[in-house]
Amino acid sequence: MLNKEQQLTLMEKHFTGMLNTEEQAAFENLLQNNTDFAAMVSQEETMVTAINDWGKTQLLARLDVIHEEVSKEFADNPEWLLEENEASTYSLNQLLEMFKEPELVEVLRSGAAADDEDEDRTPILLKSPEDKVNLEDQLDFEFTEAIDCDLKLTITNYQKKVIYEMEIPANTLAFNVEASAIENLLPGRYEWTIEAEGWRNARKFKAATASFYYRNDLNPYS
Repeated sequence: MLNKEQQLTLMEKHFTGMLNTEEQAAFENLLQNNTDFAAMVSQEETMVTAINDWGKTQLLARLDVIHEEVSKEFADNPEWLLEENEASTYSLNQLLEMFKEPELVEVLRSGAAADDEDEDRTPILLKSPEDKVNLEDQLDFEFTEAIDCDLKLTITNYQKKVIYEMEIPANTLAFNVEASAIENLLPGRYEWTIEAEGWRNARKFKAATASFYYRNDLNPYS
């Protein structure tokens, strides 16, 4: 018999897509045989749906404002998108896609993916770079303290494709990544992750992750 806390954990994993086969069976059994649990799940579904609908409404409203502003600006000054050669390469819709933030559901999923083992892991902490920094010449990474195992840096683009990987030796305190070293670096939003190499170390250290922009002057959301 699962206690209240275990039931809540099952429900949380259900809404974030993290249930394994055994947990899925337990969840479905509770849903069919425990009316209180079924009611709690139904109430949570209603709330999640409301949050998602609200987020979509806010985004659409913001996009309408952006389109109006861009249309007016372009009518007054049609050369404003052509100030640099790179800018004329992308349409507004492309830039909206390349600079978009993760959807609300993705944020909820990533924030709720931690389990009990995750709480026992030591976080990899960095002094820099700050989240959502604009990449100009290079990204400067500085650890709060040295990590005694090899690490790996991964950079992904807005399509979640890996565009850069770098091995970081154990006990490194600082390093940098030059913009020129990243292939296919286009204007947009990117995410970086630093995680421990090897499954034993991965169970010991919790990965660090954040985002950055490149050519934020082209960001239509700014």
